[in-house]
Amino acid sequence: MRKLQCAVVSLALLFMPLNLLASAKDHVVGTVDFSGDAQFDADSISASGSNHWQWLSFPGGRLVLNPSPVDVSQNPAPLTKDIPLNLGGWVGTGTIKLLNTSHVLVGTSASSSEPATSLRTTWFPYKLTFDANYGNSIQLHGQDFFVDENSSLIRDLAFTSSADATVELGGVYEATEQANWIPADDMLVVSSPDYVYAMVFARIVNRHPLPLQADAAIQPRGYELRVNLGPGASEIAIGFGFATRSEGEGTAVARAKQCFHQPISETLAHSRARIEGDLRRVPAPQKWGIEAGGGLGGVTAAQHRRAYYAAWTFVIQDVVRKLPESSFAYDQLMTGKPSLWNEGEPRAPGTAQWDSVLGYQWLCYIDCRAAWSAFSGLMSLVDANGDIAGESLPARKAQTAWILYSKTHDRAQLAAVYPAIRKNLLWEERNPRCIYGDHNTADEIAHEKEKDFEFTSSWIYDAGFASLICAELGDSSEAQMWRRKQAEMAENSRTWFFSDPTQIRQNFPFANGKGNSSADRVKLIKEITQALAIVQQFSPDIRGRLANYFNQGFHPNQRGQGFEGDFRYPNMNLTVYGLFDAGRTDQAVSLISDVLRESIQAGTFAEAINPYMTPAAQGVEESLFSPLNIIEFTWLLNGCRYDRGDPVYVDLADKSRQ
Repeated sequence: MRKLQCAVVSLALLFMPLNLLASAKDHVVGTVDFSGDAQFDADSISASGSNHWQWLSFPGGRLVLNPSPVDVSQNPAPLTKDIPLNLGGWVGTGTIKLLNTSHVLVGTSASSSEPATSLRTTWFPYKLTFDANYGNSIQLHGQDFFVDENSSLIRDLAFTSSADATVELGGVYEATEQANWIPADDMLVVSSPDYVYAMVFARIVNRHPLPLQADAAIQPRGYELRVNLGPGASEIAIGFGFATRSEGEGTAVARAKQCFHQPISETLAHSRARIEGDLRRVPAPQKWGIEAGGGLGGVTAAQHRRAYYAAWTFVIQDVVRKLPESSFAYDQLMTGKPSLWNEGEPRAPGTAQWDSVLGYQWLCYIDCRAAWSAFSGLMSLVDANGDIAGESLPARKAQTAWILYSKTHDRAQLAAVYPAIRKNLLWEERNPRCIYGDHNTADEIAHEKEKDFEFTSSWIYDAGFASLICAELGDSSEAQMWRRKQAEMAENSRTWFFSDPTQIRQNFPFANGKGNSSADRVKLIKEITQALAIVQQFSPDIRGRLANYFNQGFHPNQRGQGFEGDFRYPNMNLTVYGLFDAGRTDQAVSLISDVLRESIQAGTFAEAINPYMTPAAQGVEESLFSPLNIIEFTWLLNGCRYDRGDPVYVDLADKSRQ
């Protein structure tokens, strides 16, 4: 379940001089090469061990390997020794889970089939491999990988044995599904009211598929397929094809058979080239590694680089192309394809108004067409009142439109989305609070009881980008309107959150929220510190209070850096912008280093990171926020800042003492 917290965002950086020495006109900004790395090798960021990524998808595909098994708050455990094939994804506006569609048990003619005695898995950006040992000197090297945007998949199993080995390829299906074995094609077809999938089983001899020469036993809730391998080397492969019910069984069957239209090695090379080509175009930092701070431990250059490119892999593979069975005629960037998060607007429930929106900004560096499509799709959901159904979280939509425009210079797209941005921002001005699940009571609405500083700060920040958009579109009066509304919201925020001289409040009224007493040791609240990014909207006394609040509570090179609880990407990047804007570069670099270190050490990608004890994922897993944090903070440590549109150089030399 997503935690109910908003994050503060702000806009002072739109109106303040940055520590900028150069503009992103050239290929290199700071030490980030925007021409990418033409020699990037996807195998160079493979990950193995006890805490590596389990997910895998194909850019644009609807399915993901190893989804969250229970709910969106639980990350998949490492693959078990029966090596199940677990898939999940979207059909229309709903999610599906196809768990244990096939497993692998091995024995001999004289023994029963059993799970592996040992198993080692390795993640690559384009495949998940597994190496298993069984009794009687039987070994397996296997791999799962997606073939195309249709989410077709190949499971390739290569055995070696000194004994007469037998493998059981079994699986389960739900009560709502029906299974049919087609002996002539060595194919299992499983159908449900919403979808159908087919699995073709084949022996691979000299790289070519041959008949399996085995029959499956079909049971009410599962199947069993036993194949004699004999001694020596042998290879079995499964071609998996998926289709919606409207596409039909024939489509699923054709897609499964298409998996074997050429040797598996050639298909794998194509899948690798597809994702490797995208990763070669990713802006390439030159500085890697984070030194240990305090007792926090360091991150090596190899670990840092692996996490950075894995984060980009996640963003690229998190895209789902328009689903043909859906009335929502746009691409989507899911909040987290592996988590199957599905609680957004009912027509596009996999899209979150916060997480996905920030993801569009980064997706545009690789696929601007998909980024514009996804963003336009979200804005098409704004209703007559300006609301978007589902959760309402802090505003970053105008900033996103500005960044996409800065990348593409597509004035027509900018003009097309602005009316919905305007309507939504005005609705959020009237409703300056987070809305999620049951955090939207009638009493709250009727009496406007809760105001949220994180939300209002984000609104002020985003309204500044709305003003820039209007100026770019030639509407000076509309641009002035947004600047006036920024000032009004800043004055309201002063009343709501700064009226008590002893503390800064996160919520108004205080009875429903948090504050910090000046008499106590300050424990930083990230939803407050991100207001540093909009300090120029406040009077000098408020600026001073925010600066003092951060200075008193910030503890670099300590777990959590003095912040209360876990941290999220939107909170931390706005806090860092404010520090840079104020010339407090040493503090900014310390905070960036600590947050980046802990985001990488957490291992999985998540909505939030809990930095205490051993850094761990918090909230939705796997999810967009922490990979975006890894990408942006890596750029910042390489002297490159993007948040105003075009990437620009940022001087990392400290200015606070000059």
